[in-house]
Amino acid sequence: SQIDVYLQSDRYRDMVAEIERIKTHFAAANPGYVLYANTNVRSLDLQIERWNENVTVGAIAQDLYRAACERVASSRKVRTSKRRFREFLIQWIPERPAPLAAPGLSLHGRARAIDFQVQKGDEVIAWPDTSSIQSVWIGAGWAGKLNASIKAVSSQFDGPLTLPPEPWHFEYRPAEAGL
Repeated sequence: SQIDVYLQSDRYRDMVAEIERIKTHFAAANPGYVLYANTNVRSLDLQIERWNENVTVGAIAQDLYRAACERVASSRKVRTSKRRFREFLIQWIPERPAPLAAPGLSLHGRARAIDFQVQKGDEVIAWPDTSSIQSVWIGAGWAGKLNASIKAVSSQFDGPLTLPPEPWHFEYRPAEAGL
């Protein structure tokens, strides 16, 4: 019900209008190509589902489990204190970042993150997928073209996301909200 209320709000309408300005600029700067903007709000249930199904998140969880087991096994004391184990968990950093925000922390769930993709007719040319970053977004120049259109017409978007790198992902930050 909160999502439905948001979709009827002035803030949502303002965001859609800002996206339309970006799309118009992009189409003019890149004849034959158009932007699609995913403005769908991700419910908490969907965020949890994607988190639980993500292979990389599972691999990071296994890395944390192994590191925790090693920490406990290497402890000179028979029992590791809760405080030390808490410190370990706070200080532990995965070798690679999770490819999506933890459920409840996603800006998509707060209707503040927009994923763009580039299309030519019905064909998707640049899509939001980490496997396409180097070859499509960077190599073919779509990251720079998207960023240039956003910067040219909008001060309401911040991005792209850099950790993990997602050249298609921008955060909507309306000035009047002081965000």
